[in-house]
Amino acid sequence: MDKVKTWMLGTSPGMTVGAMADERRAVKARGLVLVHARPLERDAARRARVGNHAAARPEAPMKHLTLSLLLLLAAAPALAQSRPSTLERSCAANRQSVAASGAIVLGTGGFTYDRFVRDRRFCEHGDYLEPAFVPSRDNPQCFIGYRCKVNSPWD
Repeated sequence: MDKVKTWMLGTSPGMTVGAMADERRAVKARGLVLVHARPLERDAARRARVGNHAAARPEAPMKHLTLSLLLLLAAAPALAQSRPSTLERSCAANRQSVAASGAIVLGTGGFTYDRFVRDRRFCEHGDYLEPAFVPSRDNPQCFIGYRCKVNSPWD
């Protein structure tokens, strides 16, 4: 009769699950038969592993909450940015903003806003230019540039 070589797995109380899996693969590769550790030794090892993970677990939700709050606070200034209002600026300043930017969105009073352009290069293909007159601090009908309008056969 052939002699069967055996290997006792998981006998170390501090052995982790990953280490046991590595040991199991190595034993099978050598062609040995696995014999598991006695129940008391396995239970001691399990209690040691569960205890270590349980102590670290309450920190994880707090870390996620802290990280989420930091990301939310970092994004808040982008949501609160306001567009320049034509009513609060002089006519020349509004005209200069459009000329310098080429295309810019300006508030025209209250919650209204519009996109103003310097010339046709800032409009879509097929759009036409309409002169834009807006109220400013020093002029109720200030010409600042143009608006792009869709060239529609129904207009």
